[in-house]
Parts: sequence; structure tokens; C-alpha cells
Amino acid sequence: MKLVKIDHIAVNVTDMARSLDFYGRVLGLERLETVDCGDFDITYFALPNGGRLELFDYRGQNRDVPRHE
Repeated sequence: MKLVKIDHIAVNVTDMARSLDFYGRVLGLERLETVDCGDFDITYFALPNGGRLELFDYRGQNRDVPRHE
């Protein structure tokens, strides 16, 4: 099997400000938009070849999720 394209990747984040800095400034991905979905926000970044990265922010409710550093 050969991976040809990634359509999208969804990531739950615990610190949106740090995540925006990392994916935008450090990795250089283009930030597209942020959508308010009521209980959470989704911020989209463009991935190469037309895919996108979706950062989910449950407005601080992700803080208790174990982090891997």
C-alpha cells in the first residue's frame, strides 16, 4: 500500500496559543480559518497537496488530557 495523499488530520490541543505558534511559525503552515462550533473551536491549516490540519480546542476542557512531551 502506498500513501498518496492525506485529506485531513484532526488534533485535540490543550494550549491553542502554543499550537498556533508551533504549526504556523515553527512549521510554516498557512493558517486558513477558525470556526466556532459552539462547545469548541476548530482552526484549520493548509497541508501540502491540498490537505488540511484541524486543531480542536474545547476551550480549556482538554487540560486534563495526558500530555506527551
